[in-house]
Amino acid sequence: MSNITTRKIEVFVCESDNDKRKAYYKQLRDWSYISRNYANDVMNLLQSVRVLDNMMKDVAPENSKGLSDYIETSKRNLGYKLLAKKYKDSLPSSYRTCINSYVFSNFGNTIKEVLRGDRAINSYKKDFPLLFMGKSVSNL
Repeated sequence: MSNITTRKIEVFVCESDNDKRKAYYKQLRDWSYISRNYANDVMNLLQSVRVLDNMMKDVAPENSKGLSDYIETSKRNLGYKLLAKKYKDSLPSSYRTCINSYVFSNFGNTIKEVLRGDRAINSYKKDFPLLFMGKSVSNL
């Protein structure tokens, strides 16, 4: 597994045309809003899949397949694959990939506490960061 370095950066748009600058900032705000919604959708989907997999084990214990097996993908990639059509035109795939990884990691780290009832499942608020890979901005 590779190391992931996280940095918090502040973005400034260097554009002399006021209308273009406003449009660029609006695009960043829109992506931030959509990213939060996407993260919440992925978290809800992971929780739902967990519940459905447990129900399938109770109903048909001889069938060891989970929902991710029927969709033919890994659990880590399930959110990306199932939500791709909904977010394809509104959020670039590099952002969706990073968000999906981030949410899957959070889900894996907190699911035991959620199942014990010690905490609620994560929900992401409006201060959710806009996640991206370093290589997606390296040529700017």
